[in-house]
Amino acid sequence: MKTPGLLFVLFLAALAAGCAGVGTAGRSGAAAAGPEPARVMGSLAYLERIALPPDAEALVAVHDASLPGRPVLAEVRVSLAGRQVPAPQVPVPFALTLQPGLGGRALELEAAIRIGAQPRWVAGPIALRFSAGTADVGTVRMSAYQPLAFEVRYDCGGELVRFGMVGDRPTLVIDGERIPLKPVSAASGARYEGEADPTVEFWSKGREATLRSKGKAWPICRMLG
Repeated sequence: MKTPGLLFVLFLAALAAGCAGVGTAGRSGAAAAGPEPARVMGSLAYLERIALPPDAEALVAVHDASLPGRPVLAEVRVSLAGRQVPAPQVPVPFALTLQPGLGGRALELEAAIRIGAQPRWVAGPIALRFSAGTADVGTVRMSAYQPLAFEVRYDCGGELVRFGMVGDRPTLVIDGERIPLKPVSAASGARYEGEADPTVEFWSKGREATLRSKGKAWPICRMLG
């Protein structure tokens, strides 16, 4: 199960782009409409019956998971200051606009509700599927955010990889994505594999570690600090 690693940080924005072309010779010369921007919509909800303070805000971002670093394609921040009791606080609706021409890419949505700039509930990554230019994810059920405890940071060929505990579960954080692990036997050191994806392997020995994920063998990881 993927959990976000916050993140996945999101800022207020909604990217929209369109293009128009001029008719070719022999046609009327009227501008031809370009590809329509894609839309992502849905709402956020959590199960706990907890009232939100005035500084609460919802943050939603769409990432391109097909590229290294999972760059953010669109972001939106929704202030929840006006959604106070007795008015219903959740679900919180959201909508984002993506630039045209993103068809075929692996796009993922992540979301968080923050209180005092600290994440309280999180969700994602959620794979987006479009129909007629719209991806409607419905109501996204968020879970309570758990910080990464006993964190150790590694430099893996210039990329930051974090290892620690979420509750009682060893967890890797790669490109903002949390990957739950389970221990496996090893002749030496501490070896783990992905709980949901056994092709993920992390094997630490002293201040160095080897890492494989998504079919990629990473450079030797060296502990920072």
